[in-house]
Amino acid sequence: MSGTQNYINHVALVLDASSSMSHLSGKVVEVADQQIAYLARRSKELDQETRVTVYVFANKVECVVYDKDVLRMPSLKQLYRVGGMTALLAATLKSQNELAQTAQLYGDHSFLTFVLTDGQENASHRCPDAPATDPRELVQAVAKLTQTQADNWTLAVLVPDQMGKREAMQCGFPKDNIAIWDATSTQGLEEAGQVIQQATENFMVGRAKGIRGSRAVFSTG
Repeated sequence: MSGTQNYINHVALVLDASSSMSHLSGKVVEVADQQIAYLARRSKELDQETRVTVYVFANKVECVVYDKDVLRMPSLKQLYRVGGMTALLAATLKSQNELAQTAQLYGDHSFLTFVLTDGQENASHRCPDAPATDPRELVQAVAKLTQTQADNWTLAVLVPDQMGKREAMQCGFPKDNIAIWDATSTQGLEEAGQVIQQATENFMVGRAKGIRGSRAVFSTG
């Protein structure tokens, strides 16, 4: 009895909770909750199982929801609190290394992570979750990670400007998995949410056709 394997998507949101996000904190919760509601609806329509993980990061990195069925997700209202610096590299490494420990038995598993930041890396070298204290080593660790992830992993980042994009490319993020968003306004965050939603839509529709991962998740082509 072979039958087709069910599609299981592991979608992670890695959210900047540094002090500079305070003017957007209410909107972050709203946009994340909208994304989760959308994932729940599309999972039913496309008959794909979706499990959601949420990390928040400032001086340290915290997993606030781990691999939870999207149909049973709480609002992030109680889980997202801002304050501190930006341990962006530590958050990327911790989220991917921990998710890599998720069992992938019986099913076609795929991992899709969106990292959202409004600023540059400035705290990972002091972060207890980081594997190194040398900033260059941390960049190399992320670059190695992005090069060695299996084909069913998609890692994407949203940054506030061209400098952020350059830094993300130095860390090995594929250029079409990097998007720039306007971190100065709630409208900018709303638009970032739409970009994430469109990328997720392309990803889930692709999954139904047997595509397992993408190095061009923000590409409109």
